[in-house]
Amino acid sequence: MKKRLVTLDLSNNRLTGPIPSTVSHLTNLRSLCLNGNQIIGFIPEEIGKINGFVPLEVGDLKNLIIDLRISNNHIIGPIPLAMGHLNNLRVLTLDSNQLNGSIRSELGNMKNLVELVLANNNLSG
Repeated sequence: MKKRLVTLDLSNNRLTGPIPSTVSHLTNLRSLCLNGNQIIGFIPEEIGKINGFVPLEVGDLKNLIIDLRISNNHIIGPIPLAMGHLNNLRVLTLDSNQLNGSIRSELGNMKNLVELVLANNNLSG
């Protein structure tokens, strides 16, 4: 089952605690939405291993959006270096958390990124 999961949307629930590093085991995951919860802690470095591939059967879906949404939580610390490895990511929203440090230059490696929202954090750069 976990190998087939493509979309995981747990937005606006009462989830608490950290994002488990085992999320990297969801190798076909295309969309992870955790907005509006009470998630705390760091974004795990393992999240950079979520890259998978788009099956040939969906090759004609030109507007397929691959996204990671973790807005409005209590995520702390810097943006992980591994985020720059999410080459297929089109949407990344990390706004309204407690992220700090500089905005990683590695985010520039994300050639397909069309939406980046980092507002309401303590980021610099």
